[in-house]
Amino acid sequence: MMKVIIPKDIGFCPGVKHAVSIVERELAQDKKVYCYGEIVHNPDVIRELENKGLKIIGSLENVVRGDTVIIRAHGLPIKDYITLNLKEAMVVDATCRNVKKVQEYVKDSYFHGQQTVVIGKHGHPEVIGLAGQAPKVYVVDSIEEAQRLDGLKYLGVIIQTTYSMRKAEDILRVLQEKVSRCKIYDTMCEKTKNRQEVSKKMAAKVDAIIVVGGRNSSNTAELANCCREVQSKVYVVENESDLAKSMFDEVYKVGITGGLSTPYSSIENVARRIQELKPL
Repeated sequence: MMKVIIPKDIGFCPGVKHAVSIVERELAQDKKVYCYGEIVHNPDVIRELENKGLKIIGSLENVVRGDTVIIRAHGLPIKDYITLNLKEAMVVDATCRNVKKVQEYVKDSYFHGQQTVVIGKHGHPEVIGLAGQAPKVYVVDSIEEAQRLDGLKYLGVIIQTTYSMRKAEDILRVLQEKVSRCKIYDTMCEKTKNRQEVSKKMAAKVDAIIVVGGRNSSNTAELANCCREVQSKVYVVENESDLAKSMFDEVYKVGITGGLSTPYSSIENVARRIQELKPL
């Protein structure tokens, strides 16, 4: 007999819930609604919103006056806000409140004369937005990149909200050795930390753990990495269709967790499918 365990605090984080609700509110007004990039990193959520009429765009080139353009939860660089204003678009900002706060930290660091460093993944939408808040920002994603930085004196360090804290700490040690002054801004998302802690504890008590979330989701990937520290059987799935019966061989207790942009309905669907594959 197999037991399925799901943590209490699961599903959308407040930032994702806020962003999705904004999109749904705009779509309810029966007008064309665009989002510059994916509103959140979850393919099922994106598919559902697109079915309701949302148009995902990868460029602002074809935006015209009066178009409704939603700013994704990960935020945008300042130059993109300027472009939207010049085009006289109707801008609806769904940037996560935590990310907004971190963007202000980047501006604060730069305008206080610090050499501003963002520790984060190159090309990640949040990092692109953070680096675009000031004229000169260094993005660092490894110890090697930190070692290559020269001419540093007074650093202001901002960390991507969903970044690996273990990796960030290693990079920070290198940066701190290079300078006499280093201000580290507290930017790690509390919801991310809590989800990781709860999931890791659960992973240690089960025979396998299923992490539900988008494959392009940074927080989902890091959640899986945390679970792997204590559990060898960790499977990342986007939805119930990714499950296979072989995942549950010699498994009598399975845990299910999910990224911050994974809706609770997806968790329920996965739990239901597990019970179909291996009835309790």
